[in-house]
Amino acid sequence: MKNENISSDIKAEHGCACMRKINEVLLINPVLVENLPPRNISFGIAYIAQQLMSYGYGVEILDVDTHRYDKKEVLERIEKSSCDIIGIGSLVTAYSYLSWLIPAIKDLKPDIKIVLGGGIATAIPERCLVRFDIDYAVIGEGEVTIIELLKTLNENRSVKDVAGIAFRDNDEVIFTVPRPHMPSLDDVPALNTALFPVEKILNNSKGVFAIHAQRGCPWRCTFCFNCFRTSETSRVRYRPVKNVVDEIESLHKRLPIKYFYLSGECVVVNKRWILAFCKELIERKLKIKYRVTSRLDTLDEERLKWLSQSGCEILSFGLESGSPKILKIMKKNINLEKAKQILKLAQKYIPTIEVSIMYGYIGETEETIKETTTYCKELNILPAYFFATAYPGTELWDMAIEQGHIKDEEEAMMNLSSITDFNINLTKMTDEEILRLQKESKREMQMHYFLRNPFVLPEKFFGLLKNKRLKTRYAKNQNLFSSKS
Repeated sequence: MKNENISSDIKAEHGCACMRKINEVLLINPVLVENLPPRNISFGIAYIAQQLMSYGYGVEILDVDTHRYDKKEVLERIEKSSCDIIGIGSLVTAYSYLSWLIPAIKDLKPDIKIVLGGGIATAIPERCLVRFDIDYAVIGEGEVTIIELLKTLNENRSVKDVAGIAFRDNDEVIFTVPRPHMPSLDDVPALNTALFPVEKILNNSKGVFAIHAQRGCPWRCTFCFNCFRTSETSRVRYRPVKNVVDEIESLHKRLPIKYFYLSGECVVVNKRWILAFCKELIERKLKIKYRVTSRLDTLDEERLKWLSQSGCEILSFGLESGSPKILKIMKKNINLEKAKQILKLAQKYIPTIEVSIMYGYIGETEETIKETTTYCKELNILPAYFFATAYPGTELWDMAIEQGHIKDEEEAMMNLSSITDFNINLTKMTDEEILRLQKESKREMQMHYFLRNPFVLPEKFFGLLKNKRLKTRYAKNQNLFSSKS
């Protein structure tokens, strides 16, 4: 629809700024973390694309994160696009990249409307609308919202009636009524892998492919941001077991997938769902390997038996700390003694147990790091190590500001990165102290683990040994193991 056909009174109405008929949509998946290529398809971009296509819109995806196009090529592809509107979806770690991308888009296509969605728009919608020259922020799940928004724009009606968005009205940021979560995930489709460079993603992930299984989490860990936060366990939503297994079966036949990963924080929480999933895999005789994540207090032996029988070879837990003090600050609500029992039980059934811990949380001291180190040694596990990172939209971010760890929010946003990087010191220790203690803790756990498990990655561990006595002890243990095998 041409500009002159829109009456002046409609154009003046707040929230209505449709300048052209929207038929073609360009969806951009920006760089999420500069030094970390993606290992999964962007579920947000994928489901928005498929929803738009089901409603007859033309969709083009610019997957910058996976292809790692340089800035020149990104702009060339945007310039060549015949899109009527641009949608961008990502997490808060894309903030610095978006600070370049969005102004560049507006320079190329000054009249184009930009819709921002995903975790970043949900966590900090007001900041995004003030900081970036975007037109709309979609808050929460976007599958229904995006269709209503485009329909409203095409009909030249006020977007004030579209639930779940924010937009600017002159210098004021306007929030419409919140959109409730989708009541069920029954209509969430199987991923259309033809829309994405799956070969590159599988190469990045070493053959692991994520399957969207569940949304929502009722827990309130202070470091975690969840777009699908719920207030109770009953509102955690699951895709139907049949739909998930149908998708796995199809992908298993078509792609060289080594492991499937069931994506979702609470996949194992619903006992009925996870047992039905395991039994469906067995009934179909699907010989696959898969990985799930779980809270330490949501497992029992029955679940572990079925997981083991159906092909689960990797079980991941977010322990985060072995210190009761730090766990309390995190609001993890984990009993360490019970967690120890569950971990030992899990080790009986699942070949690979992954446990993550983070260093440098608010309240962390040398003593709390020692508690974590001792706890992991007692369990005979070698955890994955991360640094505590405050992300916008989390309680930890607010705590970091209140306690003076973040003095300049814009600077902190621009420097956001992966949890593997030491981005910010949230403790009362110096940077040098926390890095030294982290290094010493890691070395102590590695030495303890490899001395007790000499058959695991001996070439990696041998370099850790700094004296002849330890090397002799390690060699003796390795020989003893070899003689028993």
